[in-house]
Amino acid sequence: MFWQKTQKKSTKFALKLVYDYCVSKGLYANIEDRSPAILNDLSKEFYVNIRQANGDFYSKSSFRVIRQSINIHLKHPPHNKPFDIITDTAFTTTNNVLKARCKKLRKEGKGQIKHKTSFTKGDVKKLYELPRAFNVIHLLDY
Repeated sequence: MFWQKTQKKSTKFALKLVYDYCVSKGLYANIEDRSPAILNDLSKEFYVNIRQANGDFYSKSSFRVIRQSINIHLKHPPHNKPFDIITDTAFTTTNNVLKARCKKLRKEGKGQIKHKTSFTKGDVKKLYELPRAFNVIHLLDY
């Protein structure tokens, strides 16, 4: 259930990126109607040019989520496309462009995963000491 909500949110985000990119370039924005060859050409340019709102490139993991979300959108109903943008040879050039982008990000030191700070032992101890610590409603009181 959680995965489905996350996938739906990721797909909506990825499709909005593609739509906004196409509109900004004056292109037809409906990717569902495109042939693999045309979609491949669009995807190459898309992965090279998309940026976050602050102008930075997306992270390697974000690029992969965007690509996977678009792929799932195209392969599932109502579109049921017979091709796969990740594995089909028609998309080799796009995938090579994406790999090169991710490699460049890593070389620039921007391809690293940003982990959140973990709980300290003191924080965990406090959680177990509080009688209602695992009751979410009461956590807001502390």
